[in-house]
Amino acid sequence: MSAAFDKWKSAPEPVETPKKEIRQAEFRLIESQKNETHLQIGIATEASPDHPTRNEDSYYVSEERGIDFVADGVGGGLAGNLASAKAAQELTFERLATRDIMTRLVMEAGREEPMVSAEDVEDALRQTLVNMQEALTELQTDPAIIAMAVKRAEKKLKNTRKLDPTDPMDRQLVLYEARSMSCTASLSKIWRDAEGKDWNTIAHVGDSRIYRLRQGRLERMTPDHSLAQAIVDLRIPDINGEPITDDQDVSRTFSIEALRKHVLKSKEIAAIVRLMLQKKIVTLTLDDIRHYLLQSIGAGDSNKDYYEKELQPFVRTDELDDEDIYLDCSDGLSDVLTDHEIQAVLIKHADEPLKAAQELEQAAANRSQTNHERAKPDDITVIVRKFTRPRSQM
Repeated sequence: MSAAFDKWKSAPEPVETPKKEIRQAEFRLIESQKNETHLQIGIATEASPDHPTRNEDSYYVSEERGIDFVADGVGGGLAGNLASAKAAQELTFERLATRDIMTRLVMEAGREEPMVSAEDVEDALRQTLVNMQEALTELQTDPAIIAMAVKRAEKKLKNTRKLDPTDPMDRQLVLYEARSMSCTASLSKIWRDAEGKDWNTIAHVGDSRIYRLRQGRLERMTPDHSLAQAIVDLRIPDINGEPITDDQDVSRTFSIEALRKHVLKSKEIAAIVRLMLQKKIVTLTLDDIRHYLLQSIGAGDSNKDYYEKELQPFVRTDELDDEDIYLDCSDGLSDVLTDHEIQAVLIKHADEPLKAAQELEQAAANRSQTNHERAKPDDITVIVRKFTRPRSQM
C-alpha cells in the first residue's frame, strides 16, 4: 500500500462512470422465447434525491445465464457507487475469465445447462462474492481511491491541516477511510440439475434482500446482516420489556443497556455499543439503527495493515415452482415499504414483472418525500423475476 500513499498528493481523481455492463436508471422487460422455461424480468432503479445524479446501487441481470444481482454502496462509506459497480463487474465474462475454472463454468453456464450438484453451484456463488471482496479490497489501494480517502480524512479534520503520508497516524486515518468503501451483495442463479429440475441458488451479504412470492405468500429468502436483525435474533426487549421479534415496526425502542448484555456475541455489536456509550445515548429505535451493517463486501479491519476479515456469505438453494416470483432489492425499497405492502404489489402485478418493479420503486420514492415513520431518502433498485414453465410441461 505504500506506493499508493506516496503518490496520494498527485493522484488523479477517479472516474465515477460505471462500466457499460452496469446498467442504471433503466426499465425493461425480458421474456425468453427460446428456452424450455420462461423468465420474465422487470427492473426499476432510481437515485436518492440527496444525490440524484449518482446512483450508489448497481445491478447485473443475465436472462440467458439466470443471473440476478443487486449491490448497494454502504451509506457513509467512501464512493459507494464505485464499490457497488466494482462488485457487479465480477459477473461479466471478462472478469469471470480470470477466475478459477469451477466458478467460471457455473457462472457462465446457461440456466438450462445441467449442473452436477447444488454444492457445486453454491460453492461457485460463494466464491463469486469472495472474488468481489478481493476486487474491492484491491480497488481500495488504487491511487485515485487513496486520493479520495485523503480528502475525506482532511475534511473530517475540518481542513485544519494537510495529511502527511510519512506519518503512521495519518496513514491510519486514510486507511480507515479507504476501507469504508464497501457494498452489500445479493446474488442468485437459476440452474437445472441432471434430472431436469430447476433450482435457484442465492449467495448474500448485507441488507439488500431477496424475497419469493409463491402462491400468494411472500417469504424473505435472505437474512439481513444488520444490527436490526441481530436485535430480532437475540429477542432484545423493548423499553416495555416485550421482546422484539420482527423488524416491521421501526418505532420499537430499546435501551443500550439491554444490548450491552450481548456484546460478547459479536465484536461488531460491541463496537456499536461503545460508540453509543461514548455519545451518551441511552435509548434507540429500530429506525435509528437500520443503517448499521454487521457484514458487507469490502469492509475491512482498519486496525490492520492488510485485509483479514473472513467473509461469511449466506447461501441457500431452493427448487423452483411454476409461477414463482423473486424480488431482489436494495434497502431503499425494503426499509421504506413493509413486507405486507411489497406482497400486495407483487400479487397485484403477478403477471407483469415490469409493472410490479415500477410500482414498488415509485411507492418507495413517493413515501421517502413524506413524514411517514419509514420514510428515508435512498437509492432504490428493484428486480422482479417470474419463472414459468410452458403448459405442455405441467
